[in-house]
Amino acid sequence: MGQKVSEEEIYEAIGEVVDPELGISVLELNLIEKIQIKEDGTVEVTYHATAPFCPPIFAIEMSQDMKRRIESLEGVKKAKIILTGHVLADEINKQVNKD
Repeated sequence: MGQKVSEEEIYEAIGEVVDPELGISVLELNLIEKIQIKEDGTVEVTYHATAPFCPPIFAIEMSQDMKRRIESLEGVKKAKIILTGHVLADEINKQVNKD
């Protein structure tokens, strides 16, 4: 594997992910809780929903968009996106992170 991806590169990639309901970036909304870059090239991003009952389709769309953007970065083998603070978080996380 080549060079390890940086946290800055990940923030740059997910900075373009927009909440479809509000039209505002996940970074501007302060939704990102944690970014972990593992030695095996896996990146885990934990973020919270804007509201516990926001439409699940929007949460899925945002999670999938983040996953796609992160996995397109050089040095990333796999991205795992973890949503918190949503009533259907477990189901959404399973759907987004299935292989």
